[in-house]
Amino acid sequence: MKSVKIFSYFTVIILFFVSCDKRQSSSTTNDCNIELVDSVILENTDILKPYEIFIQDSLCFFSVSHSFNHVSILNLNKQETTHLFEKGNAPNQMIHYRRLNDNGSNKFKCVDMDRKIFYTIDDDMNVKEDFRISNDIPHIFNVSQLNDSIIITTGAFTQGRILCYNKKSGTYSYHLNYPETDKTKEISQLHKSILYNGTIIESNIEGNRFVLIDNGFLDFYVCKEDSFMLANSYRYHEKVFNCHPSRHIITYDKESIVGFFSVSSDDKYVYLCYSNETYKNTLMKERVIFSNTIMIYDWNGNFIRKCTLKRPISGIYCKRHQLWGLSSYGEFLYKFKLNN
Repeated sequence: MKSVKIFSYFTVIILFFVSCDKRQSSSTTNDCNIELVDSVILENTDILKPYEIFIQDSLCFFSVSHSFNHVSILNLNKQETTHLFEKGNAPNQMIHYRRLNDNGSNKFKCVDMDRKIFYTIDDDMNVKEDFRISNDIPHIFNVSQLNDSIIITTGAFTQGRILCYNKKSGTYSYHLNYPETDKTKEISQLHKSILYNGTIIESNIEGNRFVLIDNGFLDFYVCKEDSFMLANSYRYHEKVFNCHPSRHIITYDKESIVGFFSVSSDDKYVYLCYSNETYKNTLMKERVIFSNTIMIYDWNGNFIRKCTLKRPISGIYCKRHQLWGLSSYGEFLYKFKLNN
């Protein structure tokens, strides 16, 4: 652990997304502007290449890439930075880090995807191991806490699109089908699981709804006891990919549209960063994915409006009627006011 003086602060989330039947233009009506009210310089901090943020009162938790640790924490009151979760394969290190999305909690949570160990950071900045899931479960990817009992995760699952794990009973089950298109009908279940294993999950605060997001696909679900009912679904555009039937490989075409690449939500709405650029154009420009377009939906899956930010961003975080946006390379944190 390390503490250093810093002079400014902050960053934001990432994340990513899934399926549907409705078609709707991404250049839709109800356009609006989200007002930029403040910005913070991050270049002078000891927070290196942040790509995701979680805010807990005066503490800002950053997922970082160019560091010996996975997480950097900025104390706004003391203007100090602490680093946790050292990268590595040793017992007290973490191999493949992922933040656990839990909108019903004010605690920072994360998981080592390889070891399948779930952690919480308490108020005294101590790392607490919460629980472990069975090693019989295949490699997991994105994880969301639905309620006190159920964890939902995506991964390369051939039995279903998502896995639901009951952390109280230690039992788990697979649910939902992968999105079906003319092209995916031709590939195996294994290749479908590889194609969609990066699907991101965002759950609501009440723990009775979630959305799956992947490229240009969105699926909104309502939880009914032990089953999930599709509430609304959109297909803006499909992935452009090539399948290698004799190998467990999917390759993505650079002409594929980026689509949705970051998500955050509050009790009423889901906010999604969207780019209609191709990966080829985006990566040739900056070698990072960014946009100034925010698409807003309610938790029933109804489209609300499209908004244009005054700065292009690479990730977002929503809290207390404010939207934080991380600039392309993590040099700035922008603060926007939400008027809805």
